[in-house]
Amino acid sequence: MKKNKPLTKYTPIMNYKTIIIILILFISCKQNKPEIKSEHISSDNTVIINKEYTEIIKQNNEFKLSCAKPENYNHVKLTDKILHLEIVEPINYEVNKIEQLNGYYKVLLKNEQFYYKVTNVDDKLGVTYWENISNNKTNEDLSFYAIENLKLKSASLKKEDCSSDENNSSLDSNSQNNIPQEWDGDYYLKIKVESIQSDDQIDMAYFININKNNAILSISCTNPNEIYCEGEYSLSQKDEFIHLIHTGETGICTSNIEDSSFDIKKEGTQYYIRSKRFIDYEWHKLNKK
Repeated sequence: MKKNKPLTKYTPIMNYKTIIIILILFISCKQNKPEIKSEHISSDNTVIINKEYTEIIKQNNEFKLSCAKPENYNHVKLTDKILHLEIVEPINYEVNKIEQLNGYYKVLLKNEQFYYKVTNVDDKLGVTYWENISNNKTNEDLSFYAIENLKLKSASLKKEDCSSDENNSSLDSNSQNNIPQEWDGDYYLKIKVESIQSDDQIDMAYFININKNNAILSISCTNPNEIYCEGEYSLSQKDEFIHLIHTGETGICTSNIEDSSFDIKKEGTQYYIRSKRFIDYEWHKLNKK
């Protein structure tokens, strides 16, 4: 009878070296696996969502805080669902999609005819430019610069020079306190302006009360959402007219003081007014009571 061979001790098929090689290959493949990214997230440092911003202005090629008091600064917050703006009045827009394109972000909003093109303009300061675009045209009144709130303190921005005009010419320090009494009174104007919610022209009524060196502006419109920059204005004398600048202490207004300002002049017994808020920057008849 043929004897069976004795059973030998089991030997693993793979030795330790083989196991180590397999582990190395597995880890390497895992590391090389492409990363799946959200459509709202960028691989660079210009990611704009889930951040809060403060609107600032650019004056003489320098970023500055507006003349308004800190509690009246306009704020911006963007998530993948909501765009919160305080440019004219606090409002939440529902985000449809955020596209990362070549050098900028395109923030598309649901049920709106406009969108925001957001461009990073200063990496170090964390400043972005939010360009409001409707029908391939830029709406300057609703476009703005903003700085990340987390970088606002370290940026140490200066305050806007509220005494300077577009040509950076300084005002006579005495002119702001010597407005002739003949300017005192109540003024009224009804005029066409461009809607802040569309490109349509709408009727707007302006009521201005001037008393000594200050003015109060009240606005009437069928759509209350179109009303902004009401409240107190300071006065300064400029050659043949007076210049009204929103103080920023009352009412919701843009941070660009020239876009929200008014000029009033007198020719004979007739008063005239102009402003960039109107359809054209021309002199229009102003009624005085």
